[in-house]
Amino acid sequence: MATTIHPTAVVEPGAQLGVDCEIMAYAVVTRHCVLGDRVVVHPFAVIGGDPQYLKFDRGSETGVRVGAGTVLREHVTINRSIHPGQATV
Repeated sequence: MATTIHPTAVVEPGAQLGVDCEIMAYAVVTRHCVLGDRVVVHPFAVIGGDPQYLKFDRGSETGVRVGAGTVLREHVTINRSIHPGQATV
């Protein structure tokens, strides 16, 4: 199996996808993400967006790391870390 990205999904340039990932319809994976092998992102999930922290610096180098074999279900949101140089894992 190869990595598949649904035509309606958004995977930003710079996002790192592992082997055999599946990005389903209308999912969003930002450039701040590293997805391990065999990660499945279900419809309407948003991975790597800005956190809902009012003092967050959008220029901060933070991200999201998702481990191999993880399944992220419909409408899930995983925001990037609020701490510079770190990732939500």
